[in-house]
Amino acid sequence: MKTICGLALGAVVVGCHLDKLLGGSGGGSPPPSHGTPVGLSFTSQPRTVQAGQPIGPVRVSVVDSAGQPVAGVDTTTVFVALGTNPGGATLHGDTSTHPVNGVATFTSLSLDNAGHGYTLTARAAGLTQPSAPFDIMPPPPTTGNLTVTTSTGGSDVDPDGYTVTVDGDGRAIPTNSSGITFSGLAAGPHTVALSGVASNCAVSGANPRTLSVTAGQTMSTTFSLSCTPLPPTTGNLTVTTSTGGSDVDPDGYTVTVDGTDRPIPTNSSGVTFTGLAAGPHTVALSGVASNCSVSGSNPRNADVPAGGVGRADFLIRCTALPPPQNHAPIVNAGGDQTILLSLGSVTVNASFTDQDHDGPWSYTIDWDDNGAVNTGTKQNEGSFSASHSYGLVSTHTVTVTVTDSHGLSGSDQAKITVVLFLTPRP
Repeated sequence: MKTICGLALGAVVVGCHLDKLLGGSGGGSPPPSHGTPVGLSFTSQPRTVQAGQPIGPVRVSVVDSAGQPVAGVDTTTVFVALGTNPGGATLHGDTSTHPVNGVATFTSLSLDNAGHGYTLTARAAGLTQPSAPFDIMPPPPTTGNLTVTTSTGGSDVDPDGYTVTVDGDGRAIPTNSSGITFSGLAAGPHTVALSGVASNCAVSGANPRTLSVTAGQTMSTTFSLSCTPLPPTTGNLTVTTSTGGSDVDPDGYTVTVDGTDRPIPTNSSGVTFTGLAAGPHTVALSGVASNCSVSGSNPRNADVPAGGVGRADFLIRCTALPPPQNHAPIVNAGGDQTILLSLGSVTVNASFTDQDHDGPWSYTIDWDDNGAVNTGTKQNEGSFSASHSYGLVSTHTVTVTVTDSHGLSGSDQAKITVVLFLTPRP
């Protein structure tokens, strides 16, 4: 009955000292009393700290009706747990202990997630009490970022860009880039290197270089490069010909460089092959007539200088050709004919061949009739014809003559008989 009366009395007194029971003093432990325990009080509230840091020491007192810690409750267990949990956190540390002189002290409590308005709930011997709200701040950042840019000027800039490497992480970067960012780098120094730089380009400043990354910040560095014009790697080759002597080849020659053929006259001031790789090239002259010879090596090597013009000069000497044996055309006058005077004319169908094929050819047909002659020319071997009229009964020997281009002639004759009547055969 004493306990019940004490609790009833405590309930009345609690109303008078509600601020002490709920808010706590926020300081150290007050002197203990020997009254009856009627409530719990956070005499040291949880602190606003960063996630993972201790929020205490948090002190929960078992208090009497006057809000004073009660001695003699050292065997009572005081528990704390999360009340309001806006960040979905987990409460870590020792969450139960025994009070000393009425005060339970929690030194290792911490929360792992940031949030605004957390509370703790303390309970002991059927008593509960919430803490004042407190905040958990995000932990400070431990990493930062690094942005690398490139700026390239000059001539013959490397077309395929470069590679930038940070701590072994290599990435492609254009020759002029507004930035490639490496994220989540540990705070502290990092080595940055630019590779794949063309031989005609140079990096200004250190490469590789060391940069310090500050946690929570983005640092930057720029690689400035300057490129100079690349020396030429190709050149040209001019081939000339000079031909002397007799019976010079009339249709010229063929010059070949690296498998490319081009015609070249017997006397040429130059045929030029362009865009050849600097260095030696093989040049050959072909199509040289049998009565002509090339002075020096053929084929021969010619050096092409980078950005310049190499030369290969061919000197050719020709000797007189022996004249070939000529043959007269072989002529066929077409055979003998007998015609009636009344028909008025006779046609000769002649033909010829020439084993030398040395046309054009001229021909004459002598009709054996008071100087009557037909003449003409032929470009090709073969047949030709002509007609003539005889005014009297008579007999004539027609001579067909063909002359080749070298003046050698061949002839054949045909007999033409002109009659009044044809004598019937028996």
